[in-house]
Amino acid sequence: MRGMRFGAVVMLIFWEVLFCSVAISQEVDSVVRPSSLREGKRIFAKEEKHFAERVLEDLSESEGGSNEHVFLAVHERNFVLPLSYNTTPNESVSSVDNPDRLEIKFQFSAKVRLPEEAVSLVSEQLNRHIGIWFAYTNTSFWQAYNGDESSPFRETNHSPELFIDSLRKFEFFGVTNSLLRVGAVHQSNGKGGELSRSWNRVYAVAELAKDGLKFGIKPWYRIPETHDEGGSERDDNPDIHKYVGYGEMYLSYSYRCQEFSTMFRNNLRSENRSGIRVEYSPYSCSSMSPYFEYFYGYGESLIDHDQTMNRISLGFSF
Repeated sequence: MRGMRFGAVVMLIFWEVLFCSVAISQEVDSVVRPSSLREGKRIFAKEEKHFAERVLEDLSESEGGSNEHVFLAVHERNFVLPLSYNTTPNESVSSVDNPDRLEIKFQFSAKVRLPEEAVSLVSEQLNRHIGIWFAYTNTSFWQAYNGDESSPFRETNHSPELFIDSLRKFEFFGVTNSLLRVGAVHQSNGKGGELSRSWNRVYAVAELAKDGLKFGIKPWYRIPETHDEGGSERDDNPDIHKYVGYGEMYLSYSYRCQEFSTMFRNNLRSENRSGIRVEYSPYSCSSMSPYFEYFYGYGESLIDHDQTMNRISLGFSF
């Protein structure tokens, strides 16, 4: 990717130098051929703009993972938030006795597409319409500033998943189905005993896009836990659906490389509980951007799924 960026920059510089050379020659020869030189300047300016647009389009396709031939891409948002302040830390159930309100929150997420040959074994016709992906997301909450507790990791959630994306796009009234997906995900905090939290889900995602606006819904169904040999249920958190509900919806808007997005979920019960996340990135077109996140409600992490979080964070995304 860096090599492609460097090559694109070199080519853009080349065109700038060529354009400047033409402009200088116009100044020298304008007395002799003013009309033809003005026409030459217009043509070079048009070609320069066209070339730059093609370079930027190629870069955006390769980085955004929209190209169906890309085998490794970003899945969920990747970020590091050195300043993550929670006004209501969870002190009732935690691996840290006295958690600080200020901690570091970070997330790394990637997906890899299964080779087309693997899909072709099932159906040659199906291979033209779907892509099968494996993804992994790691979300961590690090008490880096809590020297009294030896700066431990308070919580880490691991989320491996397998999903199928539709490669066919449909457009109606200017609106495109930018994403159709079905998948299964396991989420766990990797701990044992009373601090163990995990659950399994199957889900679907449908997303519509128009210009810079995207709207998506993601319903899910929790796979029931099995029982051990003694007949006891092995469910670490049987009530999680009462707090995070049965799905979520999200809305995002991009304008001149600025990106605003929000997520909302609700348990749809009389004892109403919900969670909302608001995000802002001022330079989402670049490989790294300042990033702001606000979360309020339930389900920010597995260990905190039944606790109200009120967190504001600042850092960068990539």
